[in-house]
Amino acid sequence: MPGLQFIFRPISLAGHPLERFGTEAGTPKLLEIFWSIREGYLRGAKQLGLPERLPLTFLRYWSRAPDAELVPFVLRLCQELMSSYPVVFAGYECAADAQARSGRAEEALANSRRGIDLARQAGNTVAAERIKGKEEALRSRRNAHYW
Repeated sequence: MPGLQFIFRPISLAGHPLERFGTEAGTPKLLEIFWSIREGYLRGAKQLGLPERLPLTFLRYWSRAPDAELVPFVLRLCQELMSSYPVVFAGYECAADAQARSGRAEEALANSRRGIDLARQAGNTVAAERIKGKEEALRSRRNAHYW
């Protein structure tokens, strides 16, 4: 419906620049694009009286970039997940994974513990056990890059 498309245009993520560049752009460019998307989305959400945070699905999708050189970009998205959705375990699991990949074992362990607790609170035992398995592997190898 053209009217609805017009109303929701300020918060539309359709065709955002990350889709054009993909993960090939590298961390600095991806972070620049992310900040631009974030700024525009939050401005639009405020205009429409919506929560001023990026959608959970957007953050989760882009925080799964597999390339090791994109860890700083991924970690920034994980941090956004944690601050925007503090009771959702996914942000903490995401941060723990990125921190473990970059050799930041203590931070990864702290975020793993929080992710496990939140997953259990949500009744998601599968996620809690998955995160616990990663935590145990990290404890046994501390600074190994195992994910």
